Amino acid sequence: MNTTLTFDQMEASADRTLAVVLWVKHARNIAVVIVLFAVLNETLRMFLRTLSTDRLNSLSDEQAKGLNAKLQEIHGQLAGMLDHGAMCFLRRQKMFEWFIDQLEERAEDLSDIIEDLALSYNSAFRAIVSDCVKTVSSAQSAETVARV
Repeated sequence: MNTTLTFDQMEASADRTLAVVLWVKHARNIAVVIVLFAVLNETLRMFLRTLSTDRLNSLSDEQAKGLNAKLQEIHGQLAGMLDHGAMCFLRRQKMFEWFIDQLEERAEDLSDIIEDLALSYNSAFRAIVSDCVKTVSSAQSAETVARV
């Protein structure tokens, strides 16, 4: 049995096929972005967990400076990604909003760690903190003696 197709029928079939192909590519891209956001979030979460206070306190000043430089580089890349214009578009999409919020929280946590590390190897800051601790300790000792 011979069937003939008109040009309009072939064109409509091609349009439908193209639409399905584009939809599948779009759905695949969305799935890839979701997986990549999930992997990035989990990797950052696990990394930040390794930066415990005990571990950071055990670093020498030189180690702290070196780590801080690397952390600043990571934070710069993360901040650049979050400030990219495409993030505004993605944030408006409900399926990406949570991932972006999590990335922003992790970037803020990383920023706090960077700041703490920078202060930890700053000798002037350490001297000020030490003087404050001595002042508070001596004031508490004098107050305790006065109460007795």
